[in-house]
Amino acid sequence: MNEPKHEVREQITHTSDEAAYNAMARLALRQQAIERTLQDDEHPEKGLQVARGKAHDQIMSLLHDLAKDVLRPSDPPFYVEHEKTRSFVRCTPLGQQLLDVACADFYQIEADYPLHDFSPIYKVFARLRRLMPVFSSAFFNRSVLPNDADLTQVAALRLVDALRRAFGRESVKSANENFRRGAMDNFNGLSDSVSWLAQRHQEVIGLRFDLFQRAVDSQPVRFGDHPSLDGLDEFMAWRERFHRSLDRHFGKKLLGYFWALEYGRESKFHIHYFVIVDARVRVDHVDLVEMLGGKWASVTDGRGYVYNANAHANRQTYPALGRIDLNNPQTIKGLQFLMSYLTLAGLFVKLDVKKRFRTFAKGRFPKKALRKAGRPQDRAYGSRLKISVAEARGVMKFI
Repeated sequence: MNEPKHEVREQITHTSDEAAYNAMARLALRQQAIERTLQDDEHPEKGLQVARGKAHDQIMSLLHDLAKDVLRPSDPPFYVEHEKTRSFVRCTPLGQQLLDVACADFYQIEADYPLHDFSPIYKVFARLRRLMPVFSSAFFNRSVLPNDADLTQVAALRLVDALRRAFGRESVKSANENFRRGAMDNFNGLSDSVSWLAQRHQEVIGLRFDLFQRAVDSQPVRFGDHPSLDGLDEFMAWRERFHRSLDRHFGKKLLGYFWALEYGRESKFHIHYFVIVDARVRVDHVDLVEMLGGKWASVTDGRGYVYNANAHANRQTYPALGRIDLNNPQTIKGLQFLMSYLTLAGLFVKLDVKKRFRTFAKGRFPKKALRKAGRPQDRAYGSRLKISVAEARGVMKFI
């Protein structure tokens, strides 16, 4: 075991900044909308192509932030200014954000997330918006007839009142906390695991890859269609066989791993993997992933293919792939972005496979922190996020 040269400085510390988590969840949704498929099913050697779907990340993040903002005491978010022959419906900053959410296409959002379950906060917004009279953004902040202005304000304030009543209910608050808990636990558990690993190993190798399958005559899911779970049993059985092969190959040099199952309209079911191995493995990290890709192809009888993120490690904003130093704060930050990508989208929306399979797992990491001053360290409570709202909103590419 290669011991750290000095104590790990970049530990995940406590913060109660929910806005930062929501910002990371938004970034995760944006990344999930990037799908990779084969350019040619008959000729996989031609490589992958990128399809960018609609993430709706801005609206999804905004409506979750508004769930608390709307409960705070404030002036009416919509008001009318009357002039001689014309009137204007004005918005406060809160009102403008509510208007942006109210004018979102909830039907389109749900169509773009097949096989997913939405948070209770989203469901409240979507249900109330559909029940309320239709009003257009064209009636706000521009000249309209006085009667139209009054009717528009009444409709808008009615929606605000309904939102305040709904979000003030303990049942809604509790349901949303329960919905978010799994994603938070996964992220915090991973952060602990990486911190505990960093106490034991300074230099490691990080491998990042995605597992796909090439389905014969596969077509993207059409809007409005409900995709099937057919083929998922076989796909997850392949994953188990692949993982056993990975485990046997690295043996005790496998220091930790985590993976997440996702579903995309173009790429269907696929799995994101991150594997950490001992730095004493002397094979090039890109070649290691290529070797694992060969194992996946063998397990799937040639129907599987892999995206090798390590082959593009030089494009990463943070050094989290290849041979990495767990004492480097930038590496820890890169790993946190990666961990958030595979966990925190679940704060807003989750893959729904009817509890037939796990959609996230980790393993092989140390089970606890090293002892200090003669006694073991307890697991920290609260969040482990060390990325600010500004950093999360400012990063466009990190994996």
